[in-house]
Amino acid sequence: MKVIIFGASGKIGQQLTKEMLARGHTVTAFVYGPDPFDTLPRLKVIQGDIHNKDDVTAALKNQDAVLSALGSWGTQTKDILSSAMKHIIPLMEKQKIKRIVSLTGADARDLGDRPNIVQKCTHWFFGIIAKPIMSDGEEHIRLLRSSQLDWCVVRSPVMRDTGSFGKYSLSPRLPMPWASIHRKDVVTAMATLVENRSYVKQSPIIASK
Repeated sequence: MKVIIFGASGKIGQQLTKEMLARGHTVTAFVYGPDPFDTLPRLKVIQGDIHNKDDVTAALKNQDAVLSALGSWGTQTKDILSSAMKHIIPLMEKQKIKRIVSLTGADARDLGDRPNIVQKCTHWFFGIIAKPIMSDGEEHIRLLRSSQLDWCVVRSPVMRDTGSFGKYSLSPRLPMPWASIHRKDVVTAMATLVENRSYVKQSPIIASK
């Protein structure tokens, strides 16, 4: 499979790129800044800006599926996810690419969520301290939900690089504020989802077992 990874230079993006290569896929890594990768077979690196339609158009050419590890933390505009989808979605539809798996935070709400009182308070607090980022994640889900794509958004609690990994679950159940998950589990879940095309038009929460 030919797959493009947006946000490939980030912590998740770099691991996801290596994971997809290890699974035998041909990968295009879309990066905004410097190229963080060594020269590897079946890897092509494209430097571009998700705000630039021409960059996204060129990157999507001849792809079979899309992975998005984009994020707005540390950016000036705080609109990376939603701005990317405004280009990616219509271009995927035009090029008849159906499958996209995207990543956002667990505090981004979607239709059907049933938060308890603690989760409602956390969402309210996060909306005060980081409203643009939370709104960006929620808007990108809304844009995908309005599309004709076979989309899936993995919503993740705080990610870490320590502790155990290898056992995770995907479900609609919202996490408690103290929940966390290993980055390797997030990478495994996203790679598996783009391969098996499950959870179509859903936004499951990933959780450690």
